[in-house]
Amino acid sequence: MAIHSNLEVRWRNLRSHEDTLWLDIRPLTILLGPNNSGKSSVIAPLLMLNQTLASRDGKTPLITSGGLTDLGAYDDLIIDGLGQRDLTLEIKYHTHKTPRRPRKVGKFPPGILSLRFGQREGAVRLVEQRICDIYGSEFLTLKLGKTGYNLTGKLFLGMSNAERSAIRRSRLVNFLFSPASILDKLDGSQDQDARSGVQDFSPQFNLFLRVIGTVFSDVRSFFDSLSYVGPLRDRARRYYEVSAESPISVGPRGANAAQLLFARQAGMGSKLNSWIRRLDLGDQIKARKLTKGLFDVEFKVSGIWRNMADMGFGASQTLPLVVQALLSPRGSLTVAEQPEIHLNPRLQSVLGDLFVEMACNDRRILVETHSEHLLLRVRNLVARGEIDSEMVAIYFVEKRDSRSIVRRIPIDRSGHITVDDWPAGFFDENLRGSLALANSQLIRRAK
Repeated sequence: MAIHSNLEVRWRNLRSHEDTLWLDIRPLTILLGPNNSGKSSVIAPLLMLNQTLASRDGKTPLITSGGLTDLGAYDDLIIDGLGQRDLTLEIKYHTHKTPRRPRKVGKFPPGILSLRFGQREGAVRLVEQRICDIYGSEFLTLKLGKTGYNLTGKLFLGMSNAERSAIRRSRLVNFLFSPASILDKLDGSQDQDARSGVQDFSPQFNLFLRVIGTVFSDVRSFFDSLSYVGPLRDRARRYYEVSAESPISVGPRGANAAQLLFARQAGMGSKLNSWIRRLDLGDQIKARKLTKGLFDVEFKVSGIWRNMADMGFGASQTLPLVVQALLSPRGSLTVAEQPEIHLNPRLQSVLGDLFVEMACNDRRILVETHSEHLLLRVRNLVARGEIDSEMVAIYFVEKRDSRSIVRRIPIDRSGHITVDDWPAGFFDENLRGSLALANSQLIRRAK
């Protein structure tokens, strides 16, 4: 099943990226590039925005250092270390192709959010928020002024002074405007009437509340469904404590994989054991309750059940990826950073199968990798028709004169990629030879 809503991102003045331009995040998106090229900076804003909304601190507009990513202070994450520059983060989370005939603004829901952050009076502030509809037409802009946020947009010209004052004095929830916060700022009797449900707002104010309310809900929902699996997963433990609360993802170090397996192993069914066999971890896996408060994770290998702590490092590295793939909700985005670490070439190829299955089942997976084996496997699956090339995006990140450039590498429906499109010097000679051979074979078949 294909994901219906588009997803594109664009970052400006972030680390070595002056402007990434719009990057299309397809169901399976692969980031390649040498070390220190700026690959991690492509995924970092998603993690930074996610950890900001997930924190208990609703006042800080941007948490640059947290559990998902640590970008340092604001000066550290701005290009050339120039903290006086503003940082712009834009997300198209629900868009449609622009129709031939113009669409009237206000008739369609929002789908694009642009955020501009900057240092003002010694603190990082949301300087500007711009919201566009699903066709890219601007709904409104909220810009920081001396007394708060000023609203612009033709749809809101008839708004009353009291309503505009409430907007200016409203308090942000991190980087999002909340309808509840704005209503709380209405003065005197208006505030009481609003709470009792009898206040008559202007049509413009009602539209404004609907727009920011939709964005508030949609953006939080998007980030709630975003999961991150980092490059190093925790080592397996012999015993785990039973948690009263089931986690929503395996976590950046995969620490929650065992808990999710214990709570939801029945729901993963035969697919879980199928991947266990394909990853050479045995024939079956189970989370076994030992006492009221303890359980362990065991693999059945050649008829004998073995504790995961005795299975070697590969088990602890691959199990979080499998659990995350099987339990990710539809429409969600999983970011996996160097998932191939500590895996042999054959298992790196199996990860390609796992990620393709995710993409073909209405999930998105954004993979930052150095694995040529994973990449070749994806190409192979495209050529075999296991996944449509339109569902795959491959990007190469490189440095040019201290600036990071993100370049898309085209792949056609037969898995064909022109050798000249591969970055010179990045892949070793074995891979370049394999690519040349595959390209020659495709040309010969075509003739």
